[in-house]
Amino acid sequence: MIRKTAIARSVALAFGMAAVGVWVAPAAYAQSNTTGRIYGTVDSAAGAEVVVESKETGFKRTVKPDAAGRYDLPTVPAGTYTVSLVRNGQVVSKQEGIEVRITQGIEVTLSATQTVQIRASRVAKIDTSSAATAAPARRASAVPAPRKTPTTSTASRSPRC
Repeated sequence: MIRKTAIARSVALAFGMAAVGVWVAPAAYAQSNTTGRIYGTVDSAAGAEVVVESKETGFKRTVKPDAAGRYDLPTVPAGTYTVSLVRNGQVVSKQEGIEVRITQGIEVTLSATQTVQIRASRVAKIDTSSAATAAPARRASAVPAPRKTPTTSTASRSPRC
């Protein structure tokens, strides 16, 4: 009889622990999912790396885009980030203030298009000797002015019924 009671208590305890585990596990999982996602494209994937960094938390992660230029960082803690495109060790494009929210993704497109500024040291001399000159004032006065024509108007009448 003592043996049956001990087995019954063990079974009841096991079911009780399983029930508590089923009740507590989803709440614990929901609290641990505090990440978001950063994804996007770069204009040229050759030799490129995307660096995601948070100065607030010290979080830093680097990912290489695929051949089509797409990248994805699926588990980024919620916070504010700087996303940089790096080539040959140098930052060629950067976006700051990227806000990652819990369970949400944000798309960041990076372009390494560079502006080129050209400076000349000398200005080329322009020869104006063969350019046409303006017409003299006496020839300009000989040009006839447009004529004023009287305005004619026609009135239309509607038939009376």
